[in-house]
Amino acid sequence: MSSEVDPQPRDRYEGRPLLILLENFVLACIGALSAEATERVADLTRRGFGAPPDADWMDVLRTQLDLGPGICDSIRARWQAAVAQLQQTGQPAEPVAFAPGIVDANFAPLIDRAGE
Repeated sequence: MSSEVDPQPRDRYEGRPLLILLENFVLACIGALSAEATERVADLTRRGFGAPPDADWMDVLRTQLDLGPGICDSIRARWQAAVAQLQQTGQPAEPVAFAPGIVDANFAPLIDRAGE
């Protein structure tokens, strides 16, 4: 099973590159984004926002979307709470299922604002 959000166009992602970036950002915050996926998302983020090739992609996204410095801490706390709740019911914690839920619940205004 992959631990990254698939950037292949699907109904959810069609014409919505910011959605892909945000979901991968969530995965990176919880430590569930592979090194290979990180390289791809970093390149896409830098090119999309016109950042230098050596810029930290997560800092670029945080700055461009005004996400604030504690965003990853908040996401990690939610992830840990979700994992604990799922463990109580004997269900596995799936990072790839968690990321879209966080993005939908918290970042929809950013996506709408971006015209996506």
